[in-house]
Amino acid sequence: MTQRIPGDSSVSSVTSCWNQIVGSREKSFAFPGYSFRGKLRFPRGKSVEKVRDRILALTPRRSGCSQECMIACLNSSLRGWFAYFRHCHWSIFDEMDRTVRVRLRRLLLKRHRVNRKRQPRTQRRPNQFFADRGLPCLSRSRAN
Repeated sequence: MTQRIPGDSSVSSVTSCWNQIVGSREKSFAFPGYSFRGKLRFPRGKSVEKVRDRILALTPRRSGCSQECMIACLNSSLRGWFAYFRHCHWSIFDEMDRTVRVRLRRLLLKRHRVNRKRQPRTQRRPNQFFADRGLPCLSRSRAN
């Protein structure tokens, strides 16, 4: 896009990444926080990285904080993130649920190492275990 400035004989070039008109079916484009690909909406990669970093910060493996306290802190972050990205494609919510649960399972494995029944992590601490303690399931929230 070119624009003439009054009183100046030179032509200046003005570009802005948010002012482009593109065919959404042909080319993906970004909007603050979102990435549009055809008819589908996804969070931008930067947004996903930011929430993953937040999850890692809230669930340190050497924390003396109780699990209920960690889940309460995670709830506020996850619910806020979900409220903004609730219109995205469903697969992203499954991925976020998995990330949070894996992190909490690793934390519990670090604290409680004894596994006499030799069960895998998902059987020792199934998804319902975390739901009973107040962790929201984003993929189920999306369906409502």
